[in-house]
Amino acid sequence: MGQESAAVEVVANGEAVSVFRSMCLLAEGGGRCCGPATGSLTEQMKKLSEIGVNFAACRNALKAQSIDERNLPNFVTVVPAGITEIAKRQAEGYAYIKP
Repeated sequence: MGQESAAVEVVANGEAVSVFRSMCLLAEGGGRCCGPATGSLTEQMKKLSEIGVNFAACRNALKAQSIDERNLPNFVTVVPAGITEIAKRQAEGYAYIKP
């Protein structure tokens, strides 16, 4: 497979959205934190997003974890419900791979 041969979307739901909490804590000035956020995970995710990997966060899970979606990095898209996003993508032919 090559980079052009696959579409990849990482959907974070449940407790997995807590990875974004540390990203938001790195934000300066209360704005979206993509620019000032640092850290190896954030940098890796940003680089992946630049080559076409989509990152989605479940709005329900963000609320449950008290994470303000306005402070997420620019490369993260908020979807209403993670499980619905996964089901939608599967209907489009995506494979569900859970680590």
